[in-house]
Amino acid sequence: MDKLEPIIRQKFWILAALVLPMAMYGYFSANGAIKEETASRESALDSVKSGIPGGSDISDDYAKKLSGINDTLETEIDVEVVKLWENQQPRMIWPALIAPRVPKTFLGDIDPEPRRRYKSSEYERVLEKLIDSVEPVMAQSEQETIGDRPQKVWLSGWIPEIDLGPPQTAPTSNDMWNAQIDVWLTQLIFDAIKKQNEGKDSITEAIIRRIDKIELVGGDGTPVFGKAAGGNALMATTGMNLEGGLPDGYGDLSGPSGLSGFGGQAAAKAVDVSFNPAEEFGSPAAGGAATQTTALGVGNLGTRNVPKLRYIAESETAPYLERGFYLSVVMMEKKLPDFVVELANSPWPVKIVRFHVGPNPYAQKEIPGGSNMYGPGLADYPGGNEGLGNYELSGAPTDYPGESSLSTGLEGDPYSMGGFGTAASQGNRFTADLKAKYQSNLPPFAKASMNHPDLVLVHICGVITIYKQPQIEAQEVAGESGAAVDEALPALPEGGEVAPDATSPDGEAPPGDPADPAATVDPTDPTAVPADPTATPLDPTVPSAVDDPAAAAGESTPETENAGTPTGS
Repeated sequence: MDKLEPIIRQKFWILAALVLPMAMYGYFSANGAIKEETASRESALDSVKSGIPGGSDISDDYAKKLSGINDTLETEIDVEVVKLWENQQPRMIWPALIAPRVPKTFLGDIDPEPRRRYKSSEYERVLEKLIDSVEPVMAQSEQETIGDRPQKVWLSGWIPEIDLGPPQTAPTSNDMWNAQIDVWLTQLIFDAIKKQNEGKDSITEAIIRRIDKIELVGGDGTPVFGKAAGGNALMATTGMNLEGGLPDGYGDLSGPSGLSGFGGQAAAKAVDVSFNPAEEFGSPAAGGAATQTTALGVGNLGTRNVPKLRYIAESETAPYLERGFYLSVVMMEKKLPDFVVELANSPWPVKIVRFHVGPNPYAQKEIPGGSNMYGPGLADYPGGNEGLGNYELSGAPTDYPGESSLSTGLEGDPYSMGGFGTAASQGNRFTADLKAKYQSNLPPFAKASMNHPDLVLVHICGVITIYKQPQIEAQEVAGESGAAVDEALPALPEGGEVAPDATSPDGEAPPGDPADPAATVDPTDPTAVPADPTATPLDPTVPSAVDDPAAAAGESTPETENAGTPTGS
């Protein structure tokens, strides 16, 4: 073994001397080949890169193909817009008396005669049908006549309503379109409420039991925050600037919306969960927030007639219009998600953007110094406080004491209770009658229905999209008339003919009017009755049919049996 050891050592060094040069040769030869290959690949890539055209050197073929793709997409969009427009048509309905004269061009000019008829008779019927669709509770005086008609909702807040102008003039085409469009939009909301209450027999079982406010609003699309947009609760909901304190007679509004000190009595405080729609939709006043701040100041009512924005961020190029809505309801808390989904699933596109939930302010609770939450003297609320107006605890008073409507007192104010420019109750003669029917002297069960422990107050706002008429169709139907008919509003209301306005702003005598009003009454005819209430009264010295008891009772006499009917009667 000792003899082998030197031999092994010699072989190790011999092999080491041979392997090391070979390894070094292999490394350097391979490294050179790699470098040469790398340089060759880099050169090839640089050649390819240099052949790629720059962005400013797009080939004609590329531009042509890209234009074709864009044209295809635009055509598909136009097709979808047409479908959306057509899907709206079943709900864009008019009273049967008006529909044949409504132009097929969306927002087109309407002749004076259908505008007069719409104002004098049909708008009232349209609004009453709209109200009835939500199945509201009716006044005590109506209870004996309604039969089995369901009563599920307390309509505390008034519906959006357009002022159609003085009685002696026809409304403009624009006002008439706005009035009917607001009815269509409100109907979408009422349908969602009705579906929530489906299957319920009365307000004491309903899911949504009270509507405090329903407004349709516009805005410039730029959200407005801070005091200029809302200020405090009363300023946000009524348009009052309270920095200088409350007007005389209002006591003290302590807390966000508590009504303590009103009339010297204590009242329960409510949690204010209302918010200003301008925080979502932007200023409703044309000119933006700067104009809006001035319009809100009570001391600056001279600027209240600032033009209002009807739609949200309206654009002439967009194929649609967006109208915001603000809704305040008292409903079952657990059903709020279902209601939001119901609104979003409306036949027209509806997007819910915000909602706040707070405690039910109408549940009657005993409080120190008062018989119930409304305080002494208000135990019969809402029917027993006629002297106080509709002073409610929904976050702010809905009416001034002694005023029929806050929107009447602040006509034109963008933050009036009329709905951000909807001008509720500002000139329609029938509004007071409808309000008396649905909002005054309600039966006790309406008040009792507010005491359920699961009820909450919900303020919710969203956007309803109205698609414009496609340009191609508008060109095809230009000059044609004939809109879809509301089958529930036949041409003649129950009980007689529709009486047109006597005065025509354009000098035309409405159909059916006498050609010569001066010749409608013969003063010497004892059976003649003036056709026009403004006509000169008959001479009291001349015998008249109304002086004859038999004639007054409707009995025939020799003198009246064959008498002709006066013209215009």
